[in-house]
Amino acid sequence: MDLDDRVFATIIVISEFDRHDIDKKLSKLRHGFNLLVLEDIHRHVEEKYCVEIFHAEGKNSEITNLIGRIRGIKGIYQLKYAIISLT
Repeated sequence: MDLDDRVFATIIVISEFDRHDIDKKLSKLRHGFNLLVLEDIHRHVEEKYCVEIFHAEGKNSEITNLIGRIRGIKGIYQLKYAIISLT
């Protein structure tokens, strides 16, 4: 997949429930990438974790940048993603 290819991505982020600072950082990041992020779903799991699911569409390079920025947030427990080429 080339960096200019159009892609669709699902990005799953898990953080601890009581880390409200992470929620704020993810929200700020989502707004910064509002042209890419189609949807953001927030759920609580087992009263211990927050799960954030992003659906995004754009250039592979832009999606990769978004994933890197999320990965850079300190305190994230897990980050998993799937990228599918649209070209």
